[in-house]
Amino acid sequence: MDCRQWEREDRVLERVALHRHEYGDRRAAALREERAQRHANGEVYFASCWIPRSEAGKIVQGFQGREFVVFFETMVLLAALLGIAGGLTLLFAFLFLP
Repeated sequence: MDCRQWEREDRVLERVALHRHEYGDRRAAALREERAQRHANGEVYFASCWIPRSEAGKIVQGFQGREFVVFFETMVLLAALLGIAGGLTLLFAFLFLP
């Protein structure tokens, strides 16, 4: 490669970096503006979506109920795994040990 081609590639890379930086700044400004507008309309960002402020309490209660179900399922699964491990241990102890 000659020097001129390197210079052209450097210029292209600089333009790409500048474009990425400008695009990021424009996108961040647009998101800030959208956030301010939605807050002015009485919406809040919760659980990866915009919801009306009046419904936020109901949604939080729904998630709390779901958290209890997930906790209960996790405890049942843990008890089942411990039972299986204990059963396999007893099986191994009685069948395979002298």
